[in-house]
Amino acid sequence: LPKQTVRNLQIVGAMEAMGDDYNRHSRNQQAVWLQALPLFDEAAKGLIRPEKTHAQNGWWFRVADMGCSTGGNSVTPLRFLWRRAQQQGAEGMHVLLNDVLGTYWRETMQTVTPEALACARAPDGNNCERELALDPLTVFVHAVGRSFYEKVAPPQSLDLAYSLVAVHWMSELLSPERFGCYATDPLHVPDTASLLQWRSLGARDWEQFLTARSVELVPGGKLVVVLACQKNDGDYPWSQVGYAFYSCLEELMQAGRLTEAELADYTLPCCWRSREDVEAPIQDKRVPFKIDRLEHRHTPCVSREALRRGEIDPDMYAVQIMDAFLAVGARPLLSILVCSRSQQEAETIVAEARELALPIVRGNPDKYQLDMSFWHLLATRLP
Repeated sequence: LPKQTVRNLQIVGAMEAMGDDYNRHSRNQQAVWLQALPLFDEAAKGLIRPEKTHAQNGWWFRVADMGCSTGGNSVTPLRFLWRRAQQQGAEGMHVLLNDVLGTYWRETMQTVTPEALACARAPDGNNCERELALDPLTVFVHAVGRSFYEKVAPPQSLDLAYSLVAVHWMSELLSPERFGCYATDPLHVPDTASLLQWRSLGARDWEQFLTARSVELVPGGKLVVVLACQKNDGDYPWSQVGYAFYSCLEELMQAGRLTEAELADYTLPCCWRSREDVEAPIQDKRVPFKIDRLEHRHTPCVSREALRRGEIDPDMYAVQIMDAFLAVGARPLLSILVCSRSQQEAETIVAEARELALPIVRGNPDKYQLDMSFWHLLATRLP
């Protein structure tokens, strides 16, 4: 590979942290929680037992959020689990937040606080006067900045681990891709050989994820994972919006605003997995888990639904879509661009591409939306 390309790949890495505005623009990801709620409820009921005690200090429920980002999608699930644990006799809760080292951890720790988790809220996050607020002194929140494809907690130190809308991020960048930004989407990577390489990496990563969790969870511990997958219409999550943004970057490349090598380096290493992909390591007994539930769910685009109800106009719709995409996709691009220009100039290029993409999205909201499909997995750690 050219020296510039190698340097960019090393700097960008895989599993790039989300932007510091992710909490404000992740409503589509937040919507997944309500669909996953039944799995969390079943996991809590199947796991938590009042007779589980540790010495004279009672039982402290231990839970990990794998891929927490800046915490906006963590508070409501953790709040729910805390109440379920308390109902089952837990003295308190120990929360482990995990994401890559480059995460905006200050934002995360200011979001997922004991006080935030203690607020009285319904499962959808709204105010709920029927719920009593809990004592924030009975919860402790810690963070580990490390890839969740490695072990992030001591052996048998977790009762439950979960990951919402994060495990599609792969551990490596294999090579530059010149035709699009999503690594396992045929629209973006038309070369069959390259596509198979990326998907092979996704399979290896998934087994590594499960292997690491099998070490951290106690026997009988629960694992809840929501994994992005192909939609029923054959398209892939965020595919068309990503492709439109990439086409705008191509237009800027033709105008000399960025190089072809920089554009090729802009690859988002995401893996969209099939049911067979999810099941394989478990069914082949390569990891000690039992599948309790594996269900396919579709999550509509929050902004598209708002547009349909007349709550926003097409201009605002396009802004919301692009801001949500760039909360995920801008930071990897900026990491590439700043190798050969100032931060300000790099941000200007991203802003120019966004402006070019807005009328494309506005003109066809049915095509350019951020609906997603997922596999909802509940599994038990075998003895």
